[in-house]
Amino acid sequence: GYYNLNIMNGSTISAEYGIFEYMASAGINLMENAIVDTEHPFDNCLFRNGTTGGRLLTVNSAQTFTVDNAVFPTNTWGGAYNVYKSINSGTVNFNNASGGFQGESYDYDPNNRINWTVPSFDLDITVFLEGPFNTATLKMNTDLNGIIPNNHPYHPTLPYFGNLMPDWYYTGSESTPTPNVFVVDWVLVEIRDATSAATAGSGTVIAQQAAFVLNTGKIVDIDGVSLLNFTATINDGLYVVIWHKNHLGVISANALSESGGVYTYNFSTDPGQACGGTSAQKNLGGTGTWGMMAGDGNGDGYVSISDINDVWNEQAGEAGYRPADYNLDGQLNNRDKNDVWFENLLKSSQIPGSKKTE
Repeated sequence: GYYNLNIMNGSTISAEYGIFEYMASAGINLMENAIVDTEHPFDNCLFRNGTTGGRLLTVNSAQTFTVDNAVFPTNTWGGAYNVYKSINSGTVNFNNASGGFQGESYDYDPNNRINWTVPSFDLDITVFLEGPFNTATLKMNTDLNGIIPNNHPYHPTLPYFGNLMPDWYYTGSESTPTPNVFVVDWVLVEIRDATSAATAGSGTVIAQQAAFVLNTGKIVDIDGVSLLNFTATINDGLYVVIWHKNHLGVISANALSESGGVYTYNFSTDPGQACGGTSAQKNLGGTGTWGMMAGDGNGDGYVSISDINDVWNEQAGEAGYRPADYNLDGQLNNRDKNDVWFENLLKSSQIPGSKKTE
């Protein structure tokens, strides 16, 4: 059954890495003069499986305390509130709380006495693009360096795409005056919160940033050095999507693991690092380095004849920063069509929610 857990006046509760479940309607019920041990104030505790219409934690005290890394899983039991505080004194701060039932959307706090902070974390991502990959150096060529635009190219209304309608739609304003000499091109990094890669559709996107990919495959912020930093709450699992203007996008096959505030993922070590495996990535020149497939000039998630008829034919013979430059050498010629696009004809995106997978 369900039990009452009343922390009585004058008594203290000290808890860390605990599991609190099957509690009665008040959950952990802190009385008016109850005390939470500030050395062990429910840090890393898990709160779940309450009663229908009930709460998981009721704070009747005037104490101020801070809880780190509490977990409130998705509400499958029909609870009304995660935390309930009606008294207009004292403050409860939750730092880096996680789970589908965390956050102010599920608390009862008429006097604004409960604060939920959104965590900040870095992404350390490695990914390779097929077009500029050099099998001799096992790095990517930087031929576009010097003509890479200062502003990112992932807003569909920008002149790089004209009337094309790519899979992405990003209105951020990232720009930089001079990309460093190791920058290959702009990429768009997207994070999704889902229970699996298969369920990480477009509706699970929680943040995006335009960034640079270096010749080593490392994705960095627009300063050309720093890791990307995101501020977001992950309730289920963090999956990362990498878009490029003329390569098929990829999504991580697995949820990223966090250590020391950094989520790390390397797409290049195995085809299975991307959802879809060999349908999503290819062995670049037989080197054992896996990367994103080139040839999707219109960004629709499919390498097809339209990438030649509607994009390459319009730009062939030109030089510069163009969607049909499939090998990213700054020249639009038969090499882009014959050596790159043709090799990937009929390949399609494996990202849930892209135009070719919905």
